[in-house]
Amino acid sequence: MLAAVCVAAAATAGAAQFDPTLSARKAAAQARQPAATAAKIATAGRAAKKSSGYPPLPAGYQRQGLRATGSQDVKRAEVRVDIPRVSVLADLHLAVRPQPNPLVWADTTGRLYIGSPKGSAQPFGEFPAIHVAALGFGLLPVTAIVHITQLRSHGQLVPLSLNWAFTNSADTANGNWYYAEQPHLTGNVDIRISDVEVDKQSVDVGADCHTATPATMALTAPSGRYKAGLREPRTIYLPYNTDLPNVLRGTVDIPAFTSCVGSGGDVSSLLTTMVSGAGNPIAITQKGAVGNYIPPKH
Repeated sequence: MLAAVCVAAAATAGAAQFDPTLSARKAAAQARQPAATAAKIATAGRAAKKSSGYPPLPAGYQRQGLRATGSQDVKRAEVRVDIPRVSVLADLHLAVRPQPNPLVWADTTGRLYIGSPKGSAQPFGEFPAIHVAALGFGLLPVTAIVHITQLRSHGQLVPLSLNWAFTNSADTANGNWYYAEQPHLTGNVDIRISDVEVDKQSVDVGADCHTATPATMALTAPSGRYKAGLREPRTIYLPYNTDLPNVLRGTVDIPAFTSCVGSGGDVSSLLTTMVSGAGNPIAITQKGAVGNYIPPKH
C-alpha cells in the first residue's frame, strides 16, 4: 500500500556533507562500482524542473525520484492487492556521522511524495486507483475500487518517511566491503473504497467511505554488506544499485471504516468486518535506480 504504499513503498534528495578528508570524487574512486553513491546523490536531482504544486523543498535537501510497484495482502479478505507502478518524488538529505569513525557513514533522510495519476486534482499524494476482487466471507464475489492518498496537514502534503545509512568508504581491513544499515519506510495514508459490487450487484457506499483513522505502514529490509556485484544478504536495500531488486517488506494496519452510507444504509461495520485489521503484509519493489523525478504517464 506505499502502499506501499506501497510503495515503497518503495522508494529520495539534499546537499550531501562529507568529511573533508574524503571528497565525493575520492569516495567514488575508492568505491568503484558500489560507491559512486555519493556522486549520484549529489548530481541526480539537478535536472528536476520546478513546478507549481510541488511540495516545498527543505533547506539542505536535494530533489530526486524513483519508481516502485507493490503488493498488499489483506488478511481478512484473503486477497492480494497489486499496487500499480508509481512515480515517487523523493527529497533526500545526507549527513556524514561525526568523527572519529573507522568508516565514513552517510545517514540519509528521505521525504517521499507519490506522483498522482494524470487527471488528479493534485499533482502529488494520490496512488493510482486499485481494482480489487475477493470473496466476501469466503462466499460471495466482491469487487471494489480502492483509493489510497497521502495525508494533508494545514494544506501541506505529509510525506512518507524513508531513513537508511550506508558507508561511503571501503572497509579495507576486511575485504573492501561497504555496509548498509537496516532501512525504515514509515507513514500514514487514507484508504477510500468506491464502486462496490457484491455478487455483481451494486452496493451504494456513498462518496466518502474511508478509514476512520489513517492506515499506518512500516517497512524495512535487513542490514548487510556489499561490494561490486555482491550483496550479503542478497535482500539488503541499496537504492542506488540495480544489480538486484531493492525490496522493502513490512505490514500495514487497516483501521475501521466510516461514512460508508448510501441508499441502502450504513455499511461501514460490514466493510470493517471484511477488510480491517492489523499486520497486513506489504512489499514494495523499487524499479531502477534513484534519479530524476519522472511524472506518471498514466
